[in-house]
Amino acid sequence: MPFGYSDPDRIRGEVQQAGFENVDITVVEKVTQAPSPREPALGLCQGTPLRAEIEARAPERLEDVTAQVTEALTARFGASAVENRMSALVVTAWR
Repeated sequence: MPFGYSDPDRIRGEVQQAGFENVDITVVEKVTQAPSPREPALGLCQGTPLRAEIEARAPERLEDVTAQVTEALTARFGASAVENRMSALVVTAWR
């Protein structure tokens, strides 16, 4: 599942099991803005691990699925600029 590795406790435990100490996990949050729903749809469908899942099931439909996601985002958020929150976990540890 894209973006499925997001549980800080699980990550901390696995990093410690790998022999690292002083594990620090920081959440970094950002807000992005896209000029239209098409850009986030492209990013999700063609720029993440989701692309491999789409192509494994229907490689000839990548553009169609991207268009459908664009339509869904437009229906939900409108056709103008889209603002989105993003977050990442930054893991620092020592061995």
